[in-house]
Amino acid sequence: MQRHISHNVGQDDNTCVSASANPDSFLERMLAGAGEQGAPFGLIRGEPRAPKHAILELDPGLASRLRDRAAELNITMESLAYVAWSLILTRFCGQDSVLFAAALPPFTKAVPVRLDAATRPAESAVRETHDLLTRIRGFLPAWEALLPEDPGAAYALPALFGYGLPEDHAWAGELPGGAWPLAVVAGEHGGTLRILAWTQNPANPATVCAYMRTALERLAGTLETAPGAPATSIDVMPEEERRKLLIEWNATGAAYPRDKCIHHLVEEQVARTPDAVAVVHDGRTLTYSQLNTKANQLAHYLRGLGVGPEARVAICTGRSVEMVVGLLAILKAGGAYVPVDPDYPQERLAVQSRHLMDWIDNESIWL
Repeated sequence: MQRHISHNVGQDDNTCVSASANPDSFLERMLAGAGEQGAPFGLIRGEPRAPKHAILELDPGLASRLRDRAAELNITMESLAYVAWSLILTRFCGQDSVLFAAALPPFTKAVPVRLDAATRPAESAVRETHDLLTRIRGFLPAWEALLPEDPGAAYALPALFGYGLPEDHAWAGELPGGAWPLAVVAGEHGGTLRILAWTQNPANPATVCAYMRTALERLAGTLETAPGAPATSIDVMPEEERRKLLIEWNATGAAYPRDKCIHHLVEEQVARTPDAVAVVHDGRTLTYSQLNTKANQLAHYLRGLGVGPEARVAICTGRSVEMVVGLLAILKAGGAYVPVDPDYPQERLAVQSRHLMDWIDNESIWL
């Protein structure tokens, strides 16, 4: 009979080295906090969908450096790969202790693995991970009866990682069509390391491979030059990703006609694409034509109230379709808008209204 594993166990601050030798207790420690793990790359378990995949082979020089570090520390390349993977999960899940599923042949079930590598010095992290994987392999026969048929689903494990899986291994056939939203396999191939990633939308498997390459490269560099540095200091973001986020996506400078007002530019867009969607909010949409029509109607109303050049109109509304219509209408009427936060207390709004009227030195108009 399959035994039930309780998850209500306090997490040991030194799980990698102090876990009990009892298979049940050890598994409980691995599963502490299961279901609370963040979703890496924004992916969560759900209905199986056809994933995308990518393959990346490391530079042979990097693979050689990793082998040298593994031999020097008397550990396996697998341990280095697991630490690199855990550092990626740490960055994307915002948790120092990360829980994921591992494919450990010849065992045919996904095995829950918890790593606290980010809280350790780099050298300690890889040594303790090596010890942990060795211990888990010793428990696999006992875990056969402890684990459910699909531990990934049962414990809401967010991702699968494997190392050194042969091409004809059962996992190789299950990964592409499985329920895992994110799966990564690494292993030695042709004198180097090959990384394979499967992801579902919106994640990009090539990006995941690039993160693994960067994590391995910087882990190797840290072990070479500063093995006592905290593993959490190892930056796993590829330079090309950093450049995209900090430079390319922030290149907001753009040429625009300085002799035209915003509402004139909107009107030109209305003439070009009247049926294109202009505003989307909370399930509601307006085309450019609809936006322009509503703004014109409100602008005529404001003109009737005396709004024109030099007039200021307070607009008190949250983010909404109406806010866009109101701003555009005020500009069309020739006035200037003064945004007022509708979340302010009523007393403050009343005071702000009086101050606004004094500042304008005219009749205040509110929307």
